[in-house]
Amino acid sequence: MILNNSLNKVAILIPTKGRSLFVIRLLNYYQSVQCPHPLYIGDASEQKYATMMQTHISKLNISVHYFNWENIGPNQTIVMLAQEAFNDSVKYCAFHGDDDYFIPQSLFNAAEFLSKNPTYTTCQGRAALFTLDRPGAYGNLASVDDYWGENELDQDNPINRLKYFLDNYFVLQFSTHRTLEFLHSSEAYMRIKNDSLGELMHCWTFAISGKSKFIDCLYLIRHSHPAVNHLPMLDLLLNPTWSLDIESIKEALTNQLSRKEKISNDEAFMIVMDVLKRTILNAVLSSNQNLFRRVLISIKSMLSRHIKEKVRIMLVAESSLSILQSKKSIYFEQFKPVLDSMKSDV
Repeated sequence: MILNNSLNKVAILIPTKGRSLFVIRLLNYYQSVQCPHPLYIGDASEQKYATMMQTHISKLNISVHYFNWENIGPNQTIVMLAQEAFNDSVKYCAFHGDDDYFIPQSLFNAAEFLSKNPTYTTCQGRAALFTLDRPGAYGNLASVDDYWGENELDQDNPINRLKYFLDNYFVLQFSTHRTLEFLHSSEAYMRIKNDSLGELMHCWTFAISGKSKFIDCLYLIRHSHPAVNHLPMLDLLLNPTWSLDIESIKEALTNQLSRKEKISNDEAFMIVMDVLKRTILNAVLSSNQNLFRRVLISIKSMLSRHIKEKVRIMLVAESSLSILQSKKSIYFEQFKPVLDSMKSDV
């Protein structure tokens, strides 16, 4: 049962482009759980896709605000959707991709925590990551596991938070935010062209802005696509927009840190430069680790799915996210509507 508190509704921000089946899948999921939170969808697709989406949305009885902003980038779309939510007086917001899912009750839990704890600017719970047995929006569950563990930033000092965050990174964009604070932290983010750099910069900004709380609940479920390959660091460095984005990031973070900590711009700049250098170094070092990880995943996939599932269910705890699809899991009832949504093509 969802404990509905209208004051703590969370605007769910969803940018998308050319992926109508994924959007329909998530809409059907939120319809099936009678999601009390308003959905704000920014679609950069051509008008023909927008017409199809609007027809589908008209059949639903949940709150969906759909905007067809053709060819607008994802960074800009996210912020524009947050502005729409703010204009509608929705006090809290959270972003996820068009192939991901939030648990509605957990959004209420996160918003309630923020309503009572003004020194915290973000809040999140547990997250799972799943794959399907085929490309696209629909199929059978192939794997499911933990996505990001237990994450929080409880350091009172912004510099200490930022330094800790470098070695304990998680995507604070997915957390629940106060909408006004989200907008304040997004002014420079809108100017970043590269999506990967945009995510980093946005999350660093959130980490400087305030503390982040972990609450023990199933909060987010993400869809992983094995065929997607993110650009390696060298390709990003050679991207023509890289230097412009880096300059924007340096300026924005330096100004924010200087204001927040009441230190000189020179001191703040040195801290920001250290953040950038360590991030690039960590990215280069992790590329080899990612290759090794892909090899392990390939080996693991050779095992019989039946055997893997039996062993997993026998050995893991009821709170483990790797058994979400089992009735043994304490999160099974929350995960079942997600599971149903990926099996039913339309």
